[in-house]
Amino acid sequence: MNANAREFLQSKRAKSLPGKDYTSAKNDELEVEKSHAGRGATRIVPWPLGITAIYWYFQAKRGNKDAETLVISCLYDSLLRRADEVFDVTRTQDEYHAANVELMQALGRVARERDILLENYDIDDDARQLADAAWSEVTRLETENERLREQLRYYQ
Repeated sequence: MNANAREFLQSKRAKSLPGKDYTSAKNDELEVEKSHAGRGATRIVPWPLGITAIYWYFQAKRGNKDAETLVISCLYDSLLRRADEVFDVTRTQDEYHAANVELMQALGRVARERDILLENYDIDDDARQLADAAWSEVTRLETENERLREQLRYYQ
């Protein structure tokens, strides 16, 4: 179990959820079939879907970009299927998949555009900081210049 999963399962929030303690479920481990001839067996502890959904939601909330993508994708798919059921729209599994892929591609474009804007803002921010530093230096030099003028007046 990775550190994020262990941390989540040991949190007060996870322990307040109905069910059992998932951190010590050695009896419920499942062995995963290997697709290679490596050493050792991969074992997983299955979680109920509710616990899994909450885990990925909190990972997304913490800024995990992969988790954000997963949560948005699952939410979109769920809402699309529910809306289709209510409005008697029939789609194939491939059509649901294509709609989700289209959304993910659009989100990818938006994220790339956001990153470009943020990079430009960072450049503007850097330029602003340089301008502020230059202005501070001008102010310091003017103050120093005035002080030197005062000294010249005194000695003349």
